[in-house]
Amino acid sequence: AGFGAVSTLAAGVVAVAVGGDFRQVGGSTPAHSIALWNGTWAALAAPPGQGLFASPLAAASYASEPCFGGFGEMHTGTGSIACWDGNAWAPLISAEIPAFTNALAASGNDLYIGGYFYPDPGSCCIRRWDGAIAHDLGEGTDSGPMSIFVDGTDVYASGWFGGAGGI
Repeated sequence: AGFGAVSTLAAGVVAVAVGGDFRQVGGSTPAHSIALWNGTWAALAAPPGQGLFASPLAAASYASEPCFGGFGEMHTGTGSIACWDGNAWAPLISAEIPAFTNALAASGNDLYIGGYFYPDPGSCCIRRWDGAIAHDLGEGTDSGPMSIFVDGTDVYASGWFGGAGGI
């Protein structure tokens, strides 16, 4: 009850992160597109200057924090991914972070990001963020992945693309 549409979920150490197009959770808790469930609902406000929470498209638990991705603020340079530390938002700010994020997956100390990078300083459209630098994954994909799954050292991506890694 209270959900309009849920577009992304991520199970974390502390809570389940939920993103989508909704205005309340749990039947009575006002929320604007993002919430956490840890036995009770908690609504999170969008980060200042971040436009990605019009409707988040991706979520992942990275470094024990829920992170969300979506439409970024290209003109402000804040990127399209922000993480909640329990008290405040921390946007991932880097020229290597996409202006539009539609897939996230965390594994160990790495966050895998699928999206559209403007300008594109390397491969399109998937990268591995190590906490400081985004690294190209081979030749990338020719369009942004809709989902990413990591199993050990293997990275799987799905979406509307015609080629990946030069294939």
